[in-house]
This record gives sequence, C-alpha cells and structure tokens, in this order.
Amino acid sequence: MVVVIPNLMGICMFSPRLDKLGNSVRGVEFCKEMISQFKFHNYDSLLHAESQKFDPRKAVGEENAEQVVVLLFAAKNGDISAVRRWFMQGSNLEMADYDGRTALHLAASEGHTELVKFLLNVAKVQHDPKDRWQRTPLDDAITFGFDECVRILEKARLDSVPTLMGNNTQQKPVKITSEEARSSSEECVD
Repeated sequence: MVVVIPNLMGICMFSPRLDKLGNSVRGVEFCKEMISQFKFHNYDSLLHAESQKFDPRKAVGEENAEQVVVLLFAAKNGDISAVRRWFMQGSNLEMADYDGRTALHLAASEGHTELVKFLLNVAKVQHDPKDRWQRTPLDDAITFGFDECVRILEKARLDSVPTLMGNNTQQKPVKITSEEARSSSEECVD
C-alpha cells in the first residue's frame, strides 16, 4: 500500500493480509489511526475547529504565534465577543507578542473599558504584566488618556495589594484572659 500526503510525505506499507479491495488490512488501520491524530486535510485546519489534532505542516510554535496575533488583534479592536470566545475555549488570555504586550495592554492603550473589565474580572488575567519597555497596561492607559481604564486598572492594582491589618471585616475578636496573656508572653521570653 502506498499513501501520499501531498507536500508532506509518502508512506509505503506491506502486510500480507488483504481486504476484499486488495488493500493491506494493517495499512488501512494505520491510516485510520494516523488521521485521527494528525491534521492532513485543509478543512481540519480551520481557525475555530475544536480539534486536538496535531498539524505536522506547521512549524513548531507557528500555531501559538497565530493565536497571539488573532487575540491581540481582537483586543486592539475591542472585539469582546472574540475574546470571550477564546476565554470559553480555555485559551490563555495572558499570551504576549514578541514585545511582551498582552491583550490587556492593547485594550488599555485603545481605551476599551468593557474589555479591560472582562479581562480583569472574568478572565482574571494579571493586572500588571510588563512589556519589553517595562510598561504596564496602567502606564499605557495613563499615556493615552483613557481615564476610565486608568480607574479600573488602579482598582485592580489596589485590590491586589494585601492590607497590613488583613481583612478586618471577617475577623472576630478573640478574648484572652490575663492568665493566658502572661503565659504566652513568658513562652516568648524563654
């Protein structure tokens, strides 16, 4: 049996047992298994195909590069539907381009407040990733004068800083007798 995958490879197989069409039984089984694991057909490679198949026609890292481009393009244009779709598919929304810029950087620098809210509150992306110039999304929002984005990013920054006293609203006071206080202070001295 000879199998040809155009512009990729050719395979020759021999196995004595033949089916009624004269094909190698093991060769046909091998081909079925191969197409269940790899993308060889043009329609297997559609952008939103929900397939976990590997595409051997693409260079290593090429698929990730395409995903970053599509995600960042959607963020730049404020396309919250596309970003939400990526999120629902389980994609990493913190992917960065070659400059280290993320979807949050672009959403903030373009003033897309709803997308900034979605990325921070729903997708739970890191609020302060740094690009290669050590700039954060907050820096971009300030530079380009998007006050609402600045407010949202400032709130995210403040929410991420632990308070010195902890969260006092949920803590209940503990009553300690003077005897317990003395014994614990004596233990500290020892």
